[in-house]
Amino acid sequence: MMLLFLVLWTAFSFSFEENVTEWIQKLKEEGITKERIEKRWKEYEDLARELKRISEERKDEYKVYKKERKIYVEKNKKKKGEEKVKERIYIFMSSSVPKEVWYEYVRQVTEMNIDAVLVLRGCIGGCKYIKPTLEFIHDVITLGGKEEKGLPVEVWIDPILFRKYKVKVVPCVAIEGKKKLSCGDWNLKWHLKELFKRKEF
Repeated sequence: MMLLFLVLWTAFSFSFEENVTEWIQKLKEEGITKERIEKRWKEYEDLARELKRISEERKDEYKVYKKERKIYVEKNKKKKGEEKVKERIYIFMSSSVPKEVWYEYVRQVTEMNIDAVLVLRGCIGGCKYIKPTLEFIHDVITLGGKEEKGLPVEVWIDPILFRKYKVKVVPCVAIEGKKKLSCGDWNLKWHLKELFKRKEF
């Protein structure tokens, strides 16, 4: 969704000045009243402000540019040495795990800038009602409301992954495609050291 906002804002920015006069003239020729033009103009202004705000918030993550009348979006490359883990990491969790443990994993994933996903076995209280699960996930990624916009960490509901990696207890951490698990209420870096057999992370 944020990526779509960036594309929209960039397209809007590139075309705004060169097309606005032509656009107003066309509306007049079609018999659109001044009031309707002003209303449409206000809507465009509101949209532009919102798109600009969102794009400014995410400008460090994506590069958006125009080339040969087309809009291109590229994810900014990490600086050399920044990417310590290339594989996807699964962090198997449960709503029974204390919230502080959840918050700590969310913080660590964000700080380490790794491709990691927190995984629940199923919905909280069953999937007949999804609201409790959504509220739980919202609380987790906002660190209990401390991060109003939420941190960029994904939380999946995937019982198949639990079976595939034979997860019996939580928290457990696994590398995508590898059988080995590292389980226990430990720091994420400790889990990664165990899984990758490295001294530092």
